[in-house]
Amino acid sequence: MRIMVFLLVAVAANITVVGLCLGQSPSDPYINLLRKHAIEPTTESLGAYFRSLGPDTESSQRAADLLRQLGDDNFFRRETAMANLMRRPTIPPGLLEAAIAGNDPEIRWRAKQISKQLGNRGARLLYAALSVIRRNRIEGLTDSILENVPLEGETYLRIAAGKALAETVRPADANYLRTRIHTGDVFVRIVAIGAYSALRGDKSHADILPLLKDADDRIQAAVAESLADRGHRASLPVLDTLLDSPRLEVRVVAARVLRDLSGKTFNYTAYESSADRAVARTQWRKWINEDAPLTTLKFPLQAVRHERGLTLACAYSSNRLYELDGAGNVVWEISPGRYPWGCQGLANGHRLVAAHSSREVIEYDGEGKVVWRKNGLPGGPSSVSRLENGNTLIACTDSQHIIELNREGKTVWDVTLSGRPTDARRLDDGRTLVSLQSGRRVVEIDPTGRVVWEITGVQSPLSAERLNNGNTLVASSGNGGRVGEYDRSGKLIWSNDSFKSPWCAQRLANGNTMVTDQIGITEVTTTGRRVWFKALAGVGKIHRY
Repeated sequence: MRIMVFLLVAVAANITVVGLCLGQSPSDPYINLLRKHAIEPTTESLGAYFRSLGPDTESSQRAADLLRQLGDDNFFRRETAMANLMRRPTIPPGLLEAAIAGNDPEIRWRAKQISKQLGNRGARLLYAALSVIRRNRIEGLTDSILENVPLEGETYLRIAAGKALAETVRPADANYLRTRIHTGDVFVRIVAIGAYSALRGDKSHADILPLLKDADDRIQAAVAESLADRGHRASLPVLDTLLDSPRLEVRVVAARVLRDLSGKTFNYTAYESSADRAVARTQWRKWINEDAPLTTLKFPLQAVRHERGLTLACAYSSNRLYELDGAGNVVWEISPGRYPWGCQGLANGHRLVAAHSSREVIEYDGEGKVVWRKNGLPGGPSSVSRLENGNTLIACTDSQHIIELNREGKTVWDVTLSGRPTDARRLDDGRTLVSLQSGRRVVEIDPTGRVVWEITGVQSPLSAERLNNGNTLVASSGNGGRVGEYDRSGKLIWSNDSFKSPWCAQRLANGNTMVTDQIGITEVTTTGRRVWFKALAGVGKIHRY
């Protein structure tokens, strides 16, 4: 893996530099987590960890002995056993469940505490291992990874497994992968298809083309995506059919791949009803049948960006823009203007920031040099994002405007929405998701500015993010504050009310949620367990990238 380290030099009085690592940091949180459980970033150590996830007789027997020791007459032995179990990377689920359901009340109580304390630590460890393998290109673990692909829930772990394999497969793995794309669980097959395609390139087509007719449309989608990534037009009619899949996740993949290939959206929205998708559906079929044969396809597909573990944070109280590494250390900072509130880290290493009181947005390069600026905005900006077309989307809160600027700073789209728009995000289908603070709602508007979907009764929403599953993650500061996930019907399906006036929430690649509130920045699991915290008062928007 190439590790790029920039030693930044102060170029102006308003920039403080502490160095920036775009690869593995000396304080890499994933490596640190692995080492807490005696796992080193090597093929041998990681291989042993993966083997421990399976039904290893010796490891299982040791865990069973420790679980029995939880009921020992000696208090010290009970405490020692509990501590040893807590330190283990994994505990066979069947053994822990049996202990919880057993007859000994002491064992039952301690086993419940262990289960509660461990929470999703197993998932966190697996994600850390897969991330380290990908970042450091640790080879020789193909079979270990495939044998431990999660078969239920935890979609982000399957994605992480696919990314890790795509970076580390070797020619010696070809025959093994060729077998795995045809046999076993559907999710294992999907990961194997991606890895085999990454390894063999165009030479994989003969083996994966027949799978376009697989009985499971998730396999069809995986193959179509792999073929489309190399411009193979056999993917197009299958993607056309998959736009009508009964599975939302399949429709999402089909729409994303077609958008990347064509540069078009036709306002197709995967999570809407079949009737609401009908018009866009007809347009896609016409394009595939009539226009696509004469169109130069755009490939490879736009890759899902890897999070580098860097976090931008707008400290409005001190007029600073900070960048933090995975351990929470400040590695870059600058004074971007008065009351910075919105920010975005870009793929090219630049940073965008919206200075509310200065009524401007600024783009800095890696050395802190201003490479683009737009001032004199119609109102103080509270969010800013760079779009795929190179334009910049801005929510000008006080003037009720949502605007899109081209590179020359000219306004190419302008919508007025009452209710103090504090956050605006452009969606894949061309719509825009907007948080309306005083309007107490989150809305989705089409290119004409018409509201086509909304969540109402949200107390002071300050940020909203559309998730891959079609749900919407909202940070609202009213009535004490809440971070909530809402489905398409507007029903609250997950929430965390433990924050003090949350201002921004972002769902991370590892499945956790990062939130900023009055006291700092927190990363929490779906169960609400805090796994990362940085005390940093007066922070508005944040962006992990």
